[in-house]
Amino acid sequence: MNKKAVLLALLLAPAAAHAQLFVEGTFGGTRVDLDEFQTQGFSVDEATGTWSIGGGYMFNPFLGIEAGFRSFEEFELTSPGAFTGSFGGRPFSSAGAVNLKADAQGVYVGPVFETFIERFHLNARAGGFAWKSDVTVGSATHKDDGFDGYVGLGVSYAMTRNAFFGLSFTRFRVLDEIDVDAWDLRLKYSF
Repeated sequence: MNKKAVLLALLLAPAAAHAQLFVEGTFGGTRVDLDEFQTQGFSVDEATGTWSIGGGYMFNPFLGIEAGFRSFEEFELTSPGAFTGSFGGRPFSSAGAVNLKADAQGVYVGPVFETFIERFHLNARAGGFAWKSDVTVGSATHKDDGFDGYVGLGVSYAMTRNAFFGLSFTRFRVLDEIDVDAWDLRLKYSF
């Protein structure tokens, strides 16, 4: 065996020893950024629930990839009276007060970066979110979809060598213009 092959094997051995699959689930709440509508007099319900299930693979203790499914519950807003405007990129007009509702769900994928201090793990994530949404304006429902990014930060505690409990914050964009901030409790198990 030549020296380069031995050196490469020595460098990759610790990373391969830490490589591992993981599964995780989250549940929590969100805040939907509807400030633009509030300034126009809309009554808004910007707090909803959210959950996700996913998994991934850590190539080494610091870098991995994640993928999964995320669902956001329905949020709602009501116009103060007659209104002409757009929501989720769709124009609408109403002679009287109008009720708008939307939800979103989809798949996400992206890299995960981790570091740890003792039993505490800090992580950062970023990636793409392919979402679908039902947008109801009055009595008409429109289906919409898109692909937008997400970014997040989190901290977790190693309850055992393989089981982690943590908190995370992730910002998603849905309906091409609305930011959704998710605050989650996260459970993760590594194999």
